[in-house]
Amino acid sequence: MQFTASFKERGALNAMLRLRPEQKRQGVITMSAGNHAQAVAYQARRLGFDATIVMPRSTPLIKVIQTESHAARVVLEGDDLASAAAHARQMEHERKLCFIHPYDDPDVIAGQGTLALEVIEDCPDIEVIVVPIGGGGLISGVATALKALKLEIKILGVQAAQFPFMREALLGHETSPSAGRTTIAEGIAVKQVGGRCLPIVRALVDEIVLVTEPEIERAVSLMIMIEKTVAEGAGAAVLAALLAQPERFRGRRTCLVVSGGNIDQRLLAGVLMRDLARSGRLRRICVAVRDLPGELRGWRRKWPRPAPTSLTSRAPQPHVGPHRQGDRAETLDRGPRRRASRCRAGPLARNRVRGAGRERGVGIVAAGSNDQFDDAAWPAYSNSLPAA
Repeated sequence: MQFTASFKERGALNAMLRLRPEQKRQGVITMSAGNHAQAVAYQARRLGFDATIVMPRSTPLIKVIQTESHAARVVLEGDDLASAAAHARQMEHERKLCFIHPYDDPDVIAGQGTLALEVIEDCPDIEVIVVPIGGGGLISGVATALKALKLEIKILGVQAAQFPFMREALLGHETSPSAGRTTIAEGIAVKQVGGRCLPIVRALVDEIVLVTEPEIERAVSLMIMIEKTVAEGAGAAVLAALLAQPERFRGRRTCLVVSGGNIDQRLLAGVLMRDLARSGRLRRICVAVRDLPGELRGWRRKWPRPAPTSLTSRAPQPHVGPHRQGDRAETLDRGPRRRASRCRAGPLARNRVRGAGRERGVGIVAAGSNDQFDDAAWPAYSNSLPAA
């Protein structure tokens, strides 16, 4: 990885080093979903250029913040890369800036190809390399370099199933109307493939496979749990492809190009939680009970109290307010800790289990408290409820 946590610095630096002196004085502009933006901003500051970055409004916050931290001017415009690109081109002509394309530029493609030279230097006996594809700049550079050095190597491209535009272009198919929607792999969520990249991919790439959103999320989770590496969706897509078709790679020396690690923290948290749920390691128990006196005790008798475990679930917040006629309120004594507040049961009481069978949150329970009952207090609490 480079300083900005993706491969994009290679192409951005190579392109800016080849600018003419007058172009350097004018400054540079680009459009990007994040990684290329950070690369241009970082390298422009190192080289003393002014940089303007146009990003789609859907760009993860972490990429926007990190791009701004490199002293670049960030403009959020458009709902996708195509809209951002149109706005960047408009600003290029209005302000006489030099446009650094994120993938469809020969200097950028050549810069990305340096990755392949390092791979061959470290692992000269690899048989298969798996590369994520967005617009095609990375795989074009990698394929060009590798095929020149080792013709028999197999090059496999990976795209998100929601954005299969390079694969469809190679097959000559019209893209499905459902394509181009939201994906966790926003780094390869590109609708317009590179005009320079397409012929290279057609000539040198052996196959392009698609991976689904759950497969990408599983790969992101496994990268953290097993490799202790944070990979964004686009970077983890290569592992998702390997896991989806393990027989294809079995017994073959394979290189996975994990292209970036810039993933929003909230998005990552959601990915990990969903993976826990899919793998059966996270459970939530919700039981609906009637709004009658003693209903909780009757429910508890039917549901044996479990041994203490790590089973947890969020409890609903109880309603606290004035009592209406017909509502029932109880005051519960927790012993030496403190007395509970009074609350009323709503029209439909829902009780959730937290920890070792403790009851909280609805019905006749302490209002406004986040404390749990001690195990020793459970019998007193149970006995304080009236008989059904």
